[in-house]
Amino acid sequence: MLRRTRFKLSRRLSSTSKTPLRLCKGVRYILLSNNILLVPVPKTSAAPFSVASSRWKVGPGQAGKVDAIHCLSFSLVSTPAMVKQIVVDRPLLEIGCTLGEGPLYDPDTSILHFVDIDERKGRKIIHLNTASLTYEIEQFDEKVACLASRQNGRGLAGAATQGFALFEGNSMKEYISRPLPAEYQPYTRFNDGACDSKGRFFAGTIYDKNRGVPGQLWKYDPADGSCTVADPGPFTVSARRQPQSILFATVNRMGMDWDGARTRKFCDFPLGQMSALLMAICSYFTDSRANLIFAYDYEDGSLTNRRVFVDAMALGLPENSYCDGLCVDLDGYVWSARWGGSKIIRFSPSGNIDLEVWFPTVLNVTSCAFGGVDNDQLYVTTAHCRASGEAERQTQYPDSGHLFVVDLSGKSGDKQYKGGPRHKFAG
Repeated sequence: MLRRTRFKLSRRLSSTSKTPLRLCKGVRYILLSNNILLVPVPKTSAAPFSVASSRWKVGPGQAGKVDAIHCLSFSLVSTPAMVKQIVVDRPLLEIGCTLGEGPLYDPDTSILHFVDIDERKGRKIIHLNTASLTYEIEQFDEKVACLASRQNGRGLAGAATQGFALFEGNSMKEYISRPLPAEYQPYTRFNDGACDSKGRFFAGTIYDKNRGVPGQLWKYDPADGSCTVADPGPFTVSARRQPQSILFATVNRMGMDWDGARTRKFCDFPLGQMSALLMAICSYFTDSRANLIFAYDYEDGSLTNRRVFVDAMALGLPENSYCDGLCVDLDGYVWSARWGGSKIIRFSPSGNIDLEVWFPTVLNVTSCAFGGVDNDQLYVTTAHCRASGEAERQTQYPDSGHLFVVDLSGKSGDKQYKGGPRHKFAG
């Protein structure tokens, strides 16, 4: 709730006034009515835009921060009171991952597969029976970063250190493509990825600024065995700031076209200017260090029209938290984990913050995936504080590294949220 304390201003706000207002530096305010009154916003809410406009462009209920003592600039953020928050303070499984990632739910077996990218304890794929909460662990000699179910054959597909691989059980790994140039191999690796509706596997690589190794997005097509760069980037996912995610999910939904008219779309996200009935697919890619989520138009294996879907800093999210793994629900909303931010944020199709899931006992929330009998349970992986070089904070966030589940069934009277389909690898 916003405090009702009123700040006395020397003058009414005006978009044309050249006289600076005397407001407190570093204090965030909310405009209650156009050009009439400001009240302070609690310090616990997210940080504002770092770039301010030269004129007042705010309306009732919009918030911002004064960047200097004498300043007419105002940076827009969402009002905290507008965002619903779900609090989850108990883990489903105290698994103690160093870097839990890549959750994948199999509706046929009720098994949740996820990975632990751990240098000291071994690299793992964990298979959790969500009914009995018993699990099995496979260990590998290299990092396994993401997983996908297979249309053909047994086991799983995924991305490991050197490329795309198959995991058929008993800790067996078989590479099907190792596309990295030899000069890049000591300094980069494959990270998060996902399959499109045709079963092609996309995955990103880690960036090394000092050695000039770019973060790129690769595509493996099992139809012909080709592996190509889908987007050369360069993306800034680094070994220190590891979060990265890509997702392809098709969702039937009614959307708004560019002109505001209702039109039928077959997509994850409205694709910009549309004036006719059409079918399209969109994909998302997270560049964590840049704190951006990109959206692409996607058709026939090609990524085009890359654009910013979410700019976390522009939305006022804390500077020390980063976009990580994501998933999409049946309404076309994106659920994005916050590395260093203790949250998952649900973004609307227009990129605005719609809902927050807060994990007060976790620092690094890494990824999420829908599952369960009705696909309304959100499984959430996390990382130990030492994964971000902050081992001393583990006592403050004791559940960092454990597995969580968020019940989104609506049984408590809240809205039900269901996940969209997850595509399988065609190999």
